[in-house]
Amino acid sequence: MVSTTINLIAWDLYGLKAILLLSGLMSVLILIVCVRFWRRKAGQAFYAAAKFAPSDDIRAWYARKGVLAGNTDSRLLYIFSSPASFSDRRPLTAFKIKKIPCVFSGFYFPARYRKHLSVTQEDFTRSVLAFKDGMNDGIDFFRKGIDCLKPHEGTVVMFMPCSAWWKYWVRFRHIAGYIDRRCPQLENGFDYYTYLGERDSLHLQKNRSDAVIERNFEIRCDLTGKDVIVVDDVITSGKSLRQLRKQIEAAGGHVSGAVFFAGTFSMPGKAMTFLTALSEEIAGDDVPPRNTCDMPVTHGQGITETSARCDRHLTDRKEEDDNTEKRHRTKKRYENDTVEQIPDRTLIYDDSSMTFCYRHSIPGKRPYYTAVHIPAEKKEAEYIMRHLDKIIEADSHRGPTEYELSLDDHPYYN
Repeated sequence: MVSTTINLIAWDLYGLKAILLLSGLMSVLILIVCVRFWRRKAGQAFYAAAKFAPSDDIRAWYARKGVLAGNTDSRLLYIFSSPASFSDRRPLTAFKIKKIPCVFSGFYFPARYRKHLSVTQEDFTRSVLAFKDGMNDGIDFFRKGIDCLKPHEGTVVMFMPCSAWWKYWVRFRHIAGYIDRRCPQLENGFDYYTYLGERDSLHLQKNRSDAVIERNFEIRCDLTGKDVIVVDDVITSGKSLRQLRKQIEAAGGHVSGAVFFAGTFSMPGKAMTFLTALSEEIAGDDVPPRNTCDMPVTHGQGITETSARCDRHLTDRKEEDDNTEKRHRTKKRYENDTVEQIPDRTLIYDDSSMTFCYRHSIPGKRPYYTAVHIPAEKKEAEYIMRHLDKIIEADSHRGPTEYELSLDDHPYYN
């Protein structure tokens, strides 16, 4: 009887322990669910506050809080609010690629990240694209880069060869003119290339890091004993710079530096972003920065109304910029669509592209031809048509080369 009673008491104790353990586990589970729920809500709130923040400092502060709360969208806002924190390359600060000092003016962000960029970052990205199209002269970034590198007198400035002669001329002609006008201590190497034809653009190739860049140019001058600074639009991996360096060294020159408009921003991993945010949170101030921008903040408004007002402000500005740029492009296209020169010969290809051939006759010299290829792709074709007359005029001044003796021998058609 006594043993039975003891067994019952023991079973009751085991049951009580099991109940307590189960209750504890349920409490922990409920606590975890609640923490995750409110953490997700806090992340969404921090993201909303960061997205519609009136200044970059406030945006970065709220975005950092959102990263620590585990919000995915806040991670992108946090990265783009201070991209220099996630890159070993800083704008207007020299860094080295294979012992070549390089400098760029700002970060270039791919189009897929556009909705996360600030107005300043988007404006800079637009200016890089405008430089590629010949609508931005690029003199400002060139001047800043030269000030950083401080080349000695007699340094040759050469430009990164493009996939076609017309692209090269459209992109770099303004900087070349600036060197002639304002930089007597530098040697202008704009005309030091001989183009042998066209090649595919590197940015259109798949697996660009492994792609082999076809050489469509030759260096036609002696660079023996001369230092060379290379100018280009965007630096990503530095592959093009390394290949051009080999050609310059083969001509006797030495690449002493490189100036780029922008550097392509490389996205950090999630762990790196979280650790950076955590370290800044530990070392930073727990009070958000004060508003220092021009946009007024009206007290007493709800978060929904304030967010909607900020959203409309940003959207209206971006739409206005888009419409202005579109009108400018349309106006320039119609202004330059009509070219006075009549081609001597037009070649039509199966992909709807064509080539215009223009004959140049110089007294005392054999006639030669300018070949301008108009691709089937609309955007590329519009670039050429906007500058077609200028390309033909520029080509007529440089004189014929040994491979441009007749149309039948021209490399564009063989």
